[in-house]
Amino acid sequence: MSKLGVEVNLALRDFVNNTGNEVLGAMIIHRNGFVISSVMRDSINAKSLSAVFAAVKGTVDRILSKSGIGNTNLLLFRASKYLITMYPINNEVVLVSLAREDSNLGLILMSLDYVKERIEKILYQ
Repeated sequence: MSKLGVEVNLALRDFVNNTGNEVLGAMIIHRNGFVISSVMRDSINAKSLSAVFAAVKGTVDRILSKSGIGNTNLLLFRASKYLITMYPINNEVVLVSLAREDSNLGLILMSLDYVKERIEKILYQ
């Protein structure tokens, strides 16, 4: 793994660890669905999820564009057991987190802001 990859993975690991048991995993995905980096607890399949999340992000982007609403700044949705956030870093890369459905959303969003800035610094240094 490259130095860049190690630094991004460390930022994700810190994010997951610093939110206690709230966040079950985090990943950086490319808009085409490939996993760039991921840190997952339990047996969560990052590859499968990244493909689904990239498709969701692409669909929402197209809808927003056609309706003239603007760009996607943050996607937040609930699954039956999870709270999922998708936070674009740029046009190609998205930060995704997967948390327990009863998680402290404020803590997660605050932590996401911090890790997003950290990853942007790593990518653009």
